[in-house]
Parts: sequence; C-alpha cells; structure tokens
Amino acid sequence: MNAITQHQGRVLLSVEAADLRVLTDALATLPNHEVQAVLANLKKSMACARNDGEVVDAWADGASVQVRVITVWGDPVDMGSDEARDLAAKILAAAKAAD
Repeated sequence: MNAITQHQGRVLLSVEAADLRVLTDALATLPNHEVQAVLANLKKSMACARNDGEVVDAWADGASVQVRVITVWGDPVDMGSDEARDLAAKILAAAKAAD
C-alpha cells in the first residue's frame, strides 16, 4: 500500500489486492454498526465513480467548492463534451450552494 498524496486529513492510496484483503479482514473485526458506517462513507465517496479507476464529482463543503477528478493511474480523466458540461454544471451548482 502506497500513499499517493495527502491533503487535509485525506490520503489517496494505491492498494494491492493483498492490502485490500488485510483491510477487509480488519473491518470484519468491528461491530456491525461501525462496519455499516464505514461502508456508507465509502459508498458516498465513490457515488460518482464512472469507469474502473475514475472518479468525477463536485460538491459544496461549507463555503468551499470541492472538485474530485482522478484516476488511479494519475492520468487525466477523459470526458466527452456532454460529460464535461455535466461536470461544469455540478461545479457551478456547488459554487452557488457554497455562497
């Protein structure tokens, strides 16, 4: 498991299958309600996952706008014009919500 980048308490990890098994085994030791909370947060953070390894999303967090456009390989995310317009609309909506 390698940390790719860290910012404001969040870490982007590169995880191999063996590392993922260790993490899931660790989750299995938690009480069910804690596991459900972890899974709910994971599902929320990946709600806009597009293709394998790509995440594209924008949202308001208080008075700031958060934009996440990443691939697991560190490459730019390829988008068609409609996808780019959809992302632009999300960013504008988040900016309005942050005002």
